[in-house]
Amino acid sequence: MRSFLNIKKKKLPDLIFFTFLIFVFGFALFIRIWKLTETPSVINGDEQGSLVHPWQIILGQLKPFDLTHDGSIPAIVYYPKALFVVLLGIENSLLAARLVSVIFSMGALILFYLILLKEFSRWTSAVATLFFASSYWLLNFSRLSWISVDGLFWGLFFYFLQQKALLSGQLRYYALSGFVASLVAANYMGTRIYLLAGIFLLITQVFKKKKKALYNFLIFILVFVLSSLPLINSVIKSKEKFLLRANTLSVFNISSDYYGIRPADFSKILSHQVIYTFRGFALFDGRVSGEGFENKRLIPLGKSAVSPAIIILYYVGLALAIKRKRSSFWLFILVINFLLVQVLSVYIPAWARGIGVLPSIYYFVACGLEEILVIVKKKGLTFFVFGLLVLFIVIPYGDFQTYWQWVKSEEFVQFQEPAVKMIEYEDWQKLQWRWMSGARHPFTHYQWQDKSFREYLEDQQSF
Repeated sequence: MRSFLNIKKKKLPDLIFFTFLIFVFGFALFIRIWKLTETPSVINGDEQGSLVHPWQIILGQLKPFDLTHDGSIPAIVYYPKALFVVLLGIENSLLAARLVSVIFSMGALILFYLILLKEFSRWTSAVATLFFASSYWLLNFSRLSWISVDGLFWGLFFYFLQQKALLSGQLRYYALSGFVASLVAANYMGTRIYLLAGIFLLITQVFKKKKKALYNFLIFILVFVLSSLPLINSVIKSKEKFLLRANTLSVFNISSDYYGIRPADFSKILSHQVIYTFRGFALFDGRVSGEGFENKRLIPLGKSAVSPAIIILYYVGLALAIKRKRSSFWLFILVINFLLVQVLSVYIPAWARGIGVLPSIYYFVACGLEEILVIVKKKGLTFFVFGLLVLFIVIPYGDFQTYWQWVKSEEFVQFQEPAVKMIEYEDWQKLQWRWMSGARHPFTHYQWQDKSFREYLEDQQSF
């Protein structure tokens, strides 16, 4: 009997942790699917693309590597959404499209946890994942049908496979990471920084291990290039369309006054870019978070990108990361986002284009958490444990409440314009599907808000 109790006692910590882990992912799933088709209560222009492109695929109007709307994304990115629309039915397109975002977001969280588990204790990994899951920055992309969270999943999967390749030395992981790298390249532009960071990581290994690492690197590059050939072919054929988005966002193409600065004063524009990026992504200054048209749609106006408690843990972790060899990848992500994504593009800090930075932020949060937990354990500060447990619950709940109150507010609805309100979604879907079934290009939200155009649509029995 005593030996049985001893076994039970030894297994108790595992049972407690397993219960907590179920809570982490259960909570993450709940805050993503709760009232999914009701909230957000509007469909903005970005989400419209995630509805009409799957319909174009179903109608045979888009081939896998045809470039969609702004030219930066091939149609293959929308195939998971098209599959779910087919499975759930056209009438449930919104549920299908948003559900795919939920799945990719949950997949990204699982990958993030597994990545952290290679470096940190299981408790640190689980708590950091819980914080990441409840981020109001991430939640907005997880509940709307945006391709940005798809790209985040593939970026993390790419890094996960790279770590497997580097630790095991097995060619299959190098080859598989090369294939996944082609999916990263095809996805959202803001998450392509993982491709650059991953290649940087492999190149550093070449200099360390020479011949063997060089051979592995060449295998990776070969698979990556071969997998990317269809996309490369599409880009070559439609080069101008592919560069349309990048040219539109480039700070070098400013043609009118920008934040009160004349285009001719490029040095002042560049200075503005550096200062605003630093304030947004290094200082998390909420006063610049609402600048630009896009940002007002992405996080609560005037709020920092992450909550104050997370910022403190991030700073602590960033200071400690110098000791960690593996932190170089995440530091490189921060640098690439700063120099190539933010400083060189307009209306920054840009939270959509900067979504690739989120895992880096929470990686350094994990660094800070690990140090705190080690100190508590070494010093025997058991009275701190209760306080930490409260903190582990308060932070995620507070972040979720921040998101929920914001997304239910009139301010949120106002900043999504032009948008389709949920009350008119059924009519919009019916008329849009009928319009597109006639081999027409989808009508825009601007057209939908044009009273005369809508009357024309409603008057037509067929097109």
